[in-house]
Amino acid sequence: MLYEFAASVAIFAALWVLRKHPYKSGWLFSLYLVLSGAWRFVIEKIRVNPSYDLLGFTVTQAEVIAVLIVLAGAAGLFFFWEPRDRAAEEAQAETNRERMRRWRGRRGKSKEEEGQQEETASAA
Repeated sequence: MLYEFAASVAIFAALWVLRKHPYKSGWLFSLYLVLSGAWRFVIEKIRVNPSYDLLGFTVTQAEVIAVLIVLAGAAGLFFFWEPRDRAAEEAQAETNRERMRRWRGRRGKSKEEEGQQEETASAA
């Protein structure tokens, strides 16, 4: 159990260092799947679980799941490998901010406008 905690901390540290990666959203999660699936496979080699014969290999159910997780993560890494389009992300963020301003306008005053009115009222 202690080795699983240590591995989880190591995976967290690796992901934390890579959090500012230049790739599309989803890349970091895919990397997590690969790392945690690989670690799970190693751990399942140590544990004593019921074994099954699968295509001539003796495996446990947890090992099969771990391999599937690694494969899903590898597919995600391949899919999200392209660099981010920062200009498009910033344009989308500006669009979202503008929508929020309009939505607040329909509701009434925005927090910024309320703050400005309070400042003018206190100055008078």
